[in-house]
Amino acid sequence: MLEIIFNGKKVGREAVKVLGLAENYKMKREDVKTFLNEDEFGLIKEVLKRNDFSGKNGDFLEVEGRCSKILLMGLGKEVSALSLRKNGKKLAKELFRNTEAVVYVSKVKGCKLT
Repeated sequence: MLEIIFNGKKVGREAVKVLGLAENYKMKREDVKTFLNEDEFGLIKEVLKRNDFSGKNGDFLEVEGRCSKILLMGLGKEVSALSLRKNGKKLAKELFRNTEAVVYVSKVKGCKLT
C-alpha cells in the first residue's frame, strides 16, 4: 500500500520525497529546511543549477541521493485545480512501486494550498 504524507513528519530512508516546484522557482534553504536535509538540499540545488529540471507543468525528475530518493514534480507557472489533478495522476503512477512518500509543494504565486 502506498502512503502519501502531506506534512513534516519524519519518514524512513525507503520513503520517496516528492518536491513540487513551480517553474523557475529559486529554492532557498529556509523554504525546505524541515523537508530536506543539507545533503538533499545541495543535491537538488545542483540539479536546478544544471537546468536538468525546469518546473514546467507535468515534468518529473527522479534524483537519487546517498540515503534517499527525491522526485521533483513540475507545477508550472500558474497552478490550477485541473493541473494539480493531472499532476496527481502522473505522481501516483511514478510512486506506484514505492511504499511511502512525503510531499512538499513550493509556494506558487496566486495559489493557496491548504
